[in-house]
Amino acid sequence: MKNSYSDTGIVLGRYMNPIHDDGPQYLRLKNYPGVMEEMKKSKIILQEDEFNGQDPNHVWTIDKSTLLMENDVIDYPVAVGKNGDTPEGEFIVAELWKNPYWIRRKNKTLYLPGVSNPIGDFLVILADPVSGKKISQSIHKWSGYPVNKKEFRPGNGTEGCVVLNESCMRDFSKRVQLADRIIITKDKQSLQTADAANDFSRMHLDDPKRMERIMRMISDEGQMAMCA
Repeated sequence: MKNSYSDTGIVLGRYMNPIHDDGPQYLRLKNYPGVMEEMKKSKIILQEDEFNGQDPNHVWTIDKSTLLMENDVIDYPVAVGKNGDTPEGEFIVAELWKNPYWIRRKNKTLYLPGVSNPIGDFLVILADPVSGKKISQSIHKWSGYPVNKKEFRPGNGTEGCVVLNESCMRDFSKRVQLADRIIITKDKQSLQTADAANDFSRMHLDDPKRMERIMRMISDEGQMAMCA
């Protein structure tokens, strides 16, 4: 993939947070001033390199019309932001986090790293290769109970992040690499990478029978098979 992203100032990194399962599961940020600074100080740096425009190992396309994230070997059903809150364009995988913390913007709640964190143990941070700035919308596991009080379903119901169900996120975490490209588009058919032969990609979500097929595929058993 040709690009001109050789002087962006983006730092690529793999990081890990200490586990905090021996205390509270979450904190209200307004009651704990300075807690974010302490969290940032405690992170463990596993790898850091400057992004120099290198070619990606993978190019992932997220199609907001079919609700799929895919590359040339696998598809993942996704949910994206309501009201167009998930930005479109080409982004760089800038940070990969093991045991992330998570701030729910809706109520300014900080969920600490650990098994009780609703978004799980892996988080992907994206950066805009033009501005060099990280964006607030990330890729992570569906937060599920008790936060959203409902099961994962492909749709447009997040606060802007791209989310997968647990088994697909586990599989994605094994494949995604720093400097991968994430292309988010309204309609994948507008991209040259579109694959018109892929039947699953052409499913229309307003067709009840096809939606039923999607939901069967993302059941726990079907999802594990598709993401294995």
